[in-house]
Amino acid sequence: MNGLVGNAETSFDYRDGRLRTIRVTIEVRDAKFKIDGLHVAIRYSQGKKHWQTNVEVANLYDEEFNAETLKPNLLKELETFARWLILNGIYEETRDIDSNNDTNIALVPNGVNWTQRNRNFEYEVRNGVFSITRPDLSQPLIAENRRARRIILGELYKRSPQMVEDLTKNKCQFPEDVIRLELAGLRSSDFAHSLDPSGEPDKRFISLSTKGRELYENMSRISTNVIFIIAACENNEREKQGEVIQIYKQAIRDNGFEPKFQEHEEPQKNIHVDIFDYIESCEFVIADITHERADCYVEVGFALALKKPLLLFVEQACLKRMQESKRFPFDLSVVKYQTYSIENLEDLQRKVNERIHVLIGRKATML
Repeated sequence: MNGLVGNAETSFDYRDGRLRTIRVTIEVRDAKFKIDGLHVAIRYSQGKKHWQTNVEVANLYDEEFNAETLKPNLLKELETFARWLILNGIYEETRDIDSNNDTNIALVPNGVNWTQRNRNFEYEVRNGVFSITRPDLSQPLIAENRRARRIILGELYKRSPQMVEDLTKNKCQFPEDVIRLELAGLRSSDFAHSLDPSGEPDKRFISLSTKGRELYENMSRISTNVIFIIAACENNEREKQGEVIQIYKQAIRDNGFEPKFQEHEEPQKNIHVDIFDYIESCEFVIADITHERADCYVEVGFALALKKPLLLFVEQACLKRMQESKRFPFDLSVVKYQTYSIENLEDLQRKVNERIHVLIGRKATML
């Protein structure tokens, strides 16, 4: 292979799920071991904590893999990839503090079955443009947009009005393009107003509306000491469902957390906004997929996408019906779940407490 990228570096600020600022530095250099390609070190700094993810970009076949064609967009694509790793919590799973040589993630050409690493993602080089194809980085990242909204509302709640340029370039410490897009969304939804709409775009001042202040205050009430419950609501057709929900709530309280649960069958105003905010900011999620509610599946999928610790439960008779009719969701087949009998709710209470204790123990070892 001729003309490697050599050394290249870029840095940017980002925010994690609790909106703490992370300084991200991406360094690209020639690979030194086994396969010609590139070694990428993605370094994270958060206060006094420092760690990194090591990525090997393997060049197994592509003759266009060279410095002059790749460098213009390589760092930009790797920056988007790093943002994806943080949004999905994978940057914590691939943390490596002591070694600069161990590979945590491999990027391999499309369609190559390379099993030397635990995590393989794919890329392609087409017409001299380097693109990561798996995961799909071109799709809108809902979690990123929601995170940008929380950041902007927080900054404007502290001091309003503020200049657009200060928010996009200095205050928010988040990708400028995402902040600009979310600012436009806040204005169009009447959560914020431009005070001088005819002025130069970056020099305009923007202020929170009363509606925007109420939205931020509601979001701020969400505690990180929360365990969110995903389950079908109680009604006359669901045997002992109210007792099941009370067991979850009591077990959560007994372990020092605050339970949150959607108490109404029909959505109220902004109820889905509240649910997703709770899922994003809570410590753990308890999900009971008994009764096969579509909205429960959506909420479980959102929690899985955010890599939230998830305790999954299903009633035995319901599970048997789902398996016999092949209705058990394929994506949940790889998730560890606990079963219980509606006739033995004391056993459910014991299982819920045991699983919460396990998660608390895992969290303590990570601090």
